[in-house]
Amino acid sequence: MKLNQLTIDGGTQSRVKIIQEAVNEYAESLKGGARFPPVLVYYDGIKYYLTDGYHRYFAHQKAGIKDIEVTVVNGTLRDAILRSFSVNAENGRHRSNEDKRNAVQAMLDDFEWQFWNNTEIAKACRVSETLVISMRSGAKPDVVRVRRNGKVFERKAKYEKPEAEESEHDATSDVIKSLADENDKLKDRLAVAVYAADESEKKLVEKTIEQLREDIRLLEIELKSTRISRDTLLNENAAMKKQIAAMQRQLKK
Repeated sequence: MKLNQLTIDGGTQSRVKIIQEAVNEYAESLKGGARFPPVLVYYDGIKYYLTDGYHRYFAHQKAGIKDIEVTVVNGTLRDAILRSFSVNAENGRHRSNEDKRNAVQAMLDDFEWQFWNNTEIAKACRVSETLVISMRSGAKPDVVRVRRNGKVFERKAKYEKPEAEESEHDATSDVIKSLADENDKLKDRLAVAVYAADESEKKLVEKTIEQLREDIRLLEIELKSTRISRDTLLNENAAMKKQIAAMQRQLKK
Protein backbone atom coordinates (compact mmCIF):
# COMPACT_ATOMS: atom_id res chain seq x y z
CA MET A 1 0.00 0.00 0.00
CA LYS A 2 1.16 3.57 -0.68
CA LEU A 3 2.34 5.54 2.34
CA ASN A 4 0.08 8.45 1.41
CA GLN A 5 -2.96 6.18 1.64
CA LEU A 6 -2.47 5.78 5.38
CA THR A 7 -4.01 8.16 7.93
CA ILE A 8 -1.55 8.94 10.72
CA ASP A 9 -3.29 11.81 12.56
CA GLY A 10 -6.39 10.03 13.84
CA GLY A 11 -5.10 9.60 17.39
CA THR A 12 -3.80 6.06 16.85
CA GLN A 13 -0.23 6.91 17.89
CA SER A 14 -0.18 6.22 21.63
CA ARG A 15 3.50 6.89 22.23
CA VAL A 16 4.50 10.21 23.75
CA LYS A 17 6.97 10.76 20.90
CA ILE A 18 8.57 9.04 17.92
CA ILE A 19 12.14 7.88 18.60
CA GLN A 20 14.13 9.44 15.78
CA GLU A 21 17.13 7.18 16.40
CA ALA A 22 14.93 4.16 15.68
CA VAL A 23 13.61 5.77 12.50
CA ASN A 24 17.15 6.43 11.27
CA GLU A 25 18.26 2.89 12.13
CA TYR A 26 15.29 1.32 10.34
CA ALA A 27 15.75 3.59 7.31
CA GLU A 28 19.37 2.51 6.90
CA SER A 29 18.33 -1.13 7.15
CA LEU A 30 15.67 -0.60 4.47
CA LYS A 31 18.22 0.98 2.16
CA GLY A 32 20.37 -2.08 2.68
CA GLY A 33 17.55 -4.34 1.50
CA ALA A 34 16.07 -5.36 4.86
CA ARG A 35 12.38 -6.24 5.09
CA PHE A 36 10.25 -5.45 8.10
CA PRO A 37 6.99 -7.07 9.31
CA PRO A 38 3.81 -5.47 7.90
CA VAL A 39 2.37 -2.49 9.77
CA LEU A 40 -1.11 -2.85 11.28
CA VAL A 41 -3.89 -0.81 9.65
CA TYR A 42 -7.57 -0.44 10.59
CA TYR A 43 -10.02 0.27 7.76
CA ASP A 44 -13.42 1.84 8.53
CA GLY A 45 -14.66 1.78 4.95
CA ILE A 46 -13.28 5.25 4.24
CA LYS A 47 -9.82 5.59 5.73
CA TYR A 48 -6.89 3.35 6.53
CA TYR A 49 -5.69 4.22 10.04
CA LEU A 50 -2.09 3.32 10.82
CA THR A 51 -2.28 1.64 14.23
CA ASP A 52 0.98 -0.23 14.79
CA GLY A 53 4.19 0.59 12.93
CA TYR A 54 4.83 4.34 13.11
CA HIS A 55 8.62 3.93 13.29
CA ARG A 56 8.52 1.67 10.23
CA TYR A 57 6.25 4.15 8.45
CA PHE A 58 8.60 7.10 9.02
CA ALA A 59 11.61 4.92 8.21
CA HIS A 60 10.10 4.09 4.80
CA GLN A 61 9.41 7.78 4.29
CA LYS A 62 12.99 8.73 5.23
CA ALA A 63 14.41 6.03 2.97
CA GLY A 64 12.34 7.33 0.06
CA ILE A 65 10.29 4.14 -0.21
CA LYS A 66 6.69 4.96 -1.14
CA ASP A 67 5.17 1.50 -0.58
CA ILE A 68 4.83 -0.43 2.68
CA GLU A 69 3.50 -3.87 3.53
CA VAL A 70 0.31 -3.76 5.60
CA THR A 71 -2.03 -6.03 7.51
CA VAL A 72 -5.55 -4.64 7.23
CA VAL A 73 -8.23 -5.15 9.90
CA ASN A 74 -11.79 -3.95 9.44
CA GLY A 75 -12.84 -1.69 12.31
CA THR A 76 -13.76 1.80 13.43
CA LEU A 77 -11.39 4.59 14.40
CA ARG A 78 -12.15 3.88 18.08
CA ASP A 79 -11.24 0.24 17.52
CA ALA A 80 -7.93 1.39 16.10
CA ILE A 81 -7.27 3.80 18.97
CA LEU A 82 -8.05 1.12 21.56
CA ARG A 83 -5.72 -1.32 19.81
CA SER A 84 -2.95 1.29 19.70
CA PHE A 85 -2.79 1.39 23.51
CA SER A 86 -1.20 -2.06 23.60
CA VAL A 87 1.19 -2.00 20.61
CA ASN A 88 4.86 -2.83 21.23
CA ALA A 89 4.03 -4.43 24.58
CA GLU A 90 6.05 -7.52 23.63
CA ASN A 91 7.84 -6.78 20.35
CA GLY A 92 9.24 -3.95 18.28
CA ARG A 93 10.64 -0.85 19.95
CA HIS A 94 9.57 -1.33 23.57
CA ARG A 95 7.49 1.37 25.24
CA SER A 96 8.87 3.66 27.90
CA ASN A 97 7.13 4.04 31.24
CA GLU A 98 5.90 7.42 30.00
CA ASP A 99 4.35 5.71 26.96
CA LYS A 100 2.53 3.23 29.19
CA ARG A 101 1.22 5.99 31.43
CA ASN A 102 0.13 7.98 28.39
CA ALA A 103 -1.98 5.05 27.14
CA VAL A 104 -3.61 4.50 30.54
CA GLN A 105 -4.32 8.22 30.96
CA ALA A 106 -5.97 8.36 27.53
CA MET A 107 -8.40 5.67 28.66
CA LEU A 108 -9.06 7.37 32.00
CA ASP A 109 -9.86 10.60 30.13
CA ASP A 110 -12.19 8.96 27.59
CA PHE A 111 -15.96 9.42 27.92
CA GLU A 112 -16.54 5.64 27.68
CA TRP A 113 -13.35 3.82 28.64
CA GLN A 114 -12.99 5.72 31.94
CA PHE A 115 -15.83 3.56 33.30
CA TRP A 116 -13.96 0.30 32.62
CA ASN A 117 -12.59 -1.33 35.74
CA ASN A 118 -8.89 -1.45 36.57
CA THR A 119 -8.40 -4.97 35.23
CA GLU A 120 -10.01 -4.16 31.87
CA ILE A 121 -7.92 -1.01 31.37
CA ALA A 122 -4.73 -2.81 32.39
CA LYS A 123 -5.47 -5.57 29.89
CA ALA A 124 -6.25 -3.10 27.08
CA CYS A 125 -3.00 -1.18 27.68
CA ARG A 126 -0.93 -4.28 28.50
CA VAL A 127 0.27 -2.80 31.77
CA SER A 128 0.06 -3.84 35.40
CA GLU A 129 -3.16 -3.31 37.28
CA THR A 130 -1.10 -1.59 39.97
CA LEU A 131 -0.22 1.19 37.51
CA VAL A 132 -3.89 1.77 36.66
CA ILE A 133 -4.88 1.87 40.35
CA SER A 134 -2.10 4.33 41.19
CA MET A 135 -3.11 6.62 38.33
CA ARG A 136 -6.78 6.53 39.33
CA SER A 137 -5.82 7.50 42.88
CA GLY A 138 -3.70 10.42 41.76
CA ALA A 139 -0.56 9.07 43.40
CA LYS A 140 1.54 9.99 40.37
CA PRO A 141 2.51 13.42 38.93
CA ASP A 142 -0.34 15.72 37.97
CA VAL A 143 1.12 16.66 34.56
CA VAL A 144 1.22 14.29 31.59
CA ARG A 145 2.39 14.72 28.02
CA VAL A 146 -0.12 14.01 25.26
CA ARG A 147 0.46 13.68 21.53
CA ARG A 148 -2.18 15.29 19.29
CA ASN A 149 -1.87 15.71 15.52
CA GLY A 150 1.86 15.18 15.58
CA LYS A 151 2.51 17.66 18.41
CA VAL A 152 3.26 17.00 22.09
CA PHE A 153 1.35 19.00 24.71
CA GLU A 154 1.53 19.07 28.49
CA ARG A 155 -1.71 19.11 30.41
CA LYS A 156 -3.00 18.48 33.88
CA ALA A 157 -3.84 14.83 34.42
CA LYS A 158 -7.31 13.77 35.47
CA TYR A 159 -7.68 11.08 38.12
CA GLU A 160 -10.59 9.20 39.60
CA LYS A 161 -11.05 7.72 43.05
CA PRO A 162 -10.04 4.05 43.32
CA GLU A 163 -12.83 1.50 43.21
CA ALA A 164 -12.46 0.65 46.92
CA GLU A 165 -13.28 4.22 47.89
CA GLU A 166 -16.21 4.29 45.50
CA SER A 167 -17.61 1.09 47.01
CA GLU A 168 -17.26 2.49 50.54
CA HIS A 169 -19.01 5.69 49.46
CA ASP A 170 -21.85 3.67 47.87
CA ALA A 171 -22.29 1.62 51.05
CA THR A 172 -22.49 4.79 53.17
CA SER A 173 -25.06 6.27 50.79
CA ASP A 174 -27.18 3.12 51.07
CA VAL A 175 -27.18 3.37 54.88
CA ILE A 176 -28.15 7.07 54.78
CA LYS A 177 -30.97 6.36 52.31
CA SER A 178 -32.26 3.50 54.48
CA LEU A 179 -32.32 5.74 57.57
CA ALA A 180 -34.08 8.50 55.61
CA ASP A 181 -36.77 6.04 54.46
CA GLU A 182 -37.35 4.86 58.03
CA ASN A 183 -37.60 8.48 59.16
CA ASP A 184 -40.25 9.20 56.53
CA LYS A 185 -42.27 6.18 57.65
CA LEU A 186 -42.19 7.35 61.29
CA LYS A 187 -43.37 10.81 60.22
CA ASP A 188 -46.27 9.22 58.32
CA ARG A 189 -47.32 7.15 61.33
CA LEU A 190 -47.20 10.20 63.64
CA ALA A 191 -49.27 12.22 61.16
CA VAL A 192 -51.92 9.50 61.04
CA ALA A 193 -51.89 9.02 64.82
CA VAL A 194 -52.73 12.66 65.54
CA TYR A 195 -55.33 12.81 62.79
CA ALA A 196 -58.77 13.39 64.34
CA ALA A 197 -60.76 10.63 62.67
CA ASP A 198 -61.99 7.12 63.22
CA GLU A 199 -59.88 4.02 62.49
CA SER A 200 -61.28 3.45 58.99
CA GLU A 201 -60.45 7.01 57.94
CA LYS A 202 -56.98 6.73 59.44
CA LYS A 203 -56.33 3.53 57.47
CA LEU A 204 -57.50 5.25 54.29
CA VAL A 205 -55.16 8.18 54.93
CA GLU A 206 -52.30 5.79 55.68
CA LYS A 207 -52.84 3.91 52.40
CA THR A 208 -53.05 7.19 50.50
CA ILE A 209 -49.71 8.32 51.96
CA GLU A 210 -48.11 4.97 51.11
CA GLN A 211 -49.38 5.20 47.53
CA LEU A 212 -48.08 8.74 47.16
CA ARG A 213 -44.69 7.70 48.48
CA GLU A 214 -44.59 4.82 45.98
CA ASP A 215 -45.56 7.14 43.12
CA ILE A 216 -42.72 9.49 44.10
CA ARG A 217 -40.26 6.58 44.24
CA LEU A 218 -41.24 5.42 40.75
CA LEU A 219 -40.96 8.96 39.40
CA GLU A 220 -37.47 9.29 40.90
CA ILE A 221 -36.43 6.03 39.21
CA GLU A 222 -37.83 7.22 35.89
CA LEU A 223 -36.07 10.58 36.26
CA LYS A 224 -32.75 8.87 37.02
CA SER A 225 -33.16 6.63 33.96
CA THR A 226 -33.92 9.68 31.80
CA ARG A 227 -30.81 11.47 33.07
CA ILE A 228 -28.64 8.44 32.32
CA SER A 229 -30.06 8.22 28.78
CA ARG A 230 -29.49 11.96 28.32
CA ASP A 231 -25.87 11.76 29.50
CA THR A 232 -25.23 8.76 27.22
CA LEU A 233 -26.61 10.63 24.21
CA LEU A 234 -24.56 13.73 25.06
CA ASN A 235 -21.37 11.65 25.28
CA GLU A 236 -22.10 9.89 22.00
CA ASN A 237 -22.85 13.23 20.37
CA ALA A 238 -19.57 14.70 21.64
CA ALA A 239 -17.61 11.73 20.30
CA MET A 240 -19.32 12.02 16.91
CA LYS A 241 -18.57 15.75 16.74
CA LYS A 242 -14.88 15.03 17.36
CA GLN A 243 -14.84 12.43 14.59
CA ILE A 244 -16.65 14.77 12.17
CA ALA A 245 -14.21 17.58 13.00
CA ALA A 246 -11.28 15.26 12.34
CA MET A 247 -12.79 14.21 8.99
CA GLN A 248 -13.37 17.86 8.04
CA ARG A 249 -9.73 18.68 8.78
CA GLN A 250 -8.68 15.83 6.52
CA LEU A 251 -10.91 17.05 3.69
CA LYS A 252 -9.36 20.53 3.89
CA LYS A 253 -5.86 19.11 3.38
